[in-house]
Formats: sequence, structure tokens, C-alpha cells
Amino acid sequence: MTGATHPVHGPNGERSSIGFIKGVGGVQAEREILATLSECHLIACYVHRSVAHILKRRFDPADPLVQPASREPTLTKRERECLTGAATGKTAAEVAAALDLSESTIIYHLSQARRKLDAANSSHAITKAISLKLIVLD
Repeated sequence: MTGATHPVHGPNGERSSIGFIKGVGGVQAEREILATLSECHLIACYVHRSVAHILKRRFDPADPLVQPASREPTLTKRERECLTGAATGKTAAEVAAALDLSESTIIYHLSQARRKLDAANSSHAITKAISLKLIVLD
């Protein structure tokens, strides 16, 4: 057997980890795990946030900070453009050049998008934005 453990650091300082195990070992299994590490990390972030929300509701269902599941976040046009650029593999500097903005402005918009999407990192924000159809990749 072989596998990988993914630590997750949430946006509010909380931490967790999740392990992914392959039933066989060897070089081929290790290559397959390496090829899927980014997807495993996205799953780990999603599970982390889902469990955090479940626990928060369980212990304090009247908490006004807990958003209803049906409420979808709204992103500005610029936040969507920045996320789309990041989703295609561009760096903040490359997105800045394409949009004729400063790199710090791109970082700000990505930060705002992560906050609105309640995402642990940019990869998590991109995944959530795609799944909510807030951004579309061609």
C-alpha cells in the first residue's frame, strides 16, 4: 500500500488533514498518486470546509455567520476575470499584464474571490467558482 496525506489550513486558522491510500504499492502506484495530487488537495479542501460548516451548525445553529446553503456568492466581473486567468495556469503577473492592471490589484481580487467563496486557497476558489458556474473555461 502507498498513499499521501494532505494537510489543510483553513481561512480562519483551523487545521485538518485527510489521507488518500492506494491498495497497491510500487513505482507505478507512486506515479499515479503524484499525477492526482492536485485533485486530492482540492478534495481535501472541500471536505475540510464541509465538515467545518457541519460542526458549526451542530454546535451553534443560530449563528448568523453561518450562511444558508442556498445562498450563492456573487463575484465581480474583475474577480471572475482574475479567477479565470488563474484557472488557466497564469501567474498573477501574467493576469495583470493581460488585464492591464498591477499584480497587487490581481492579488487583491483573488483574495476577495477566495473570501467570498469561503475557499482555503486559490485552487479551492477556482474549483468552487467552476462548480457554481461563476466562471467558465473554454
